Amino acid sequence: MSASGPVVVLGASGYLGSHVLRALLAAGHREVRAVARRPALVPPGSGIEVVRADLTEPGAAAAVVTGASAVIHLVADIDHTGGRGWRTAEGPAARDVPADPTLVAVLAALAERRCPVPVPVVWSGSVTQVGTRSTARVDGSEIDRPETGYDRRKCRAERLLRDAGRAGHIRAVALRLPTLYGPPAADGCPAGGGVVAAMVRLALDGEPLTLWNDGRITRDLLHVRDAATAVVRGLNVVASGRAWPVGGDSPVELGELFAKIAAVVATVTRTRPVPVQRVPTPEFATAEDLRSIEVDSAAFRRATGWAPRVGLDDGLRATVEHEVAARIAVR
Repeated sequence: MSASGPVVVLGASGYLGSHVLRALLAAGHREVRAVARRPALVPPGSGIEVVRADLTEPGAAAAVVTGASAVIHLVADIDHTGGRGWRTAEGPAARDVPADPTLVAVLAALAERRCPVPVPVVWSGSVTQVGTRSTARVDGSEIDRPETGYDRRKCRAERLLRDAGRAGHIRAVALRLPTLYGPPAADGCPAGGGVVAAMVRLALDGEPLTLWNDGRITRDLLHVRDAATAVVRGLNVVASGRAWPVGGDSPVELGELFAKIAAVVATVTRTRPVPVQRVPTPEFATAEDLRSIEVDSAAFRRATGWAPRVGLDDGLRATVEHEVAARIAVR
């Protein structure tokens, strides 16, 4: 990484981005620029520079990466946390997906800088990019066969990063992350989406937790704080130019996970656990929804010394306690 200049975090106001800001400070980075469409909430007295920008606007990307010693790209490509918009039009017509405009703008801006030392770039992808495979285990040796427009778009972004790396404009690394969970970085920061957040909210509403299958499908969950630490550690392996799967390395069956969530909610709220029920698989479910995935992070661990620190039980309890406190605060 360059000796001077800020680490620029794009998408810094988001769920993961707000945690990454704090992870950078904890790792000793004193020059940090937080960039997002809405102002990022930063720790008081941290000295983090907050910049509000729409990277798709002409000149915006060039302005925010000026002087950057490194760039961490966490801008939401397609918003799939609040619905299923990214799961539509999955036929042949959806296969030629467009490139992420924010990444295109950032790479163009970095190319125009013509820095004597290529700028490190960390990109966040998804473990589901591998798509069709014969086993649940994902260790980075797979050939990508993405099945959704979302995953094809992520794969295309990685190709753009590799091309820019070969041209000498950047040194890039992609971290492919699984489902993230855990409370937000601070009050006022965005809460997470995903299966854990959805089921916690259902349980707190007294609703049954619904399984689309027999509950034996496994998922690899990663606490958002561990994910943020991994992103920061990714700055140490940008020279590799590769994509690294990063997970909690403790896969859990969905039936067991839902039962744990129901039990934790019951303990925290001093109520009876809500039931876990099987329901028909919805039409919008993808093949990936009905397939187990288990992430092997051994390579990333060896290269960086990183390891997940937050256990599932502790992480679930913290998630539930925060959601309960947030509901009380708005009453």
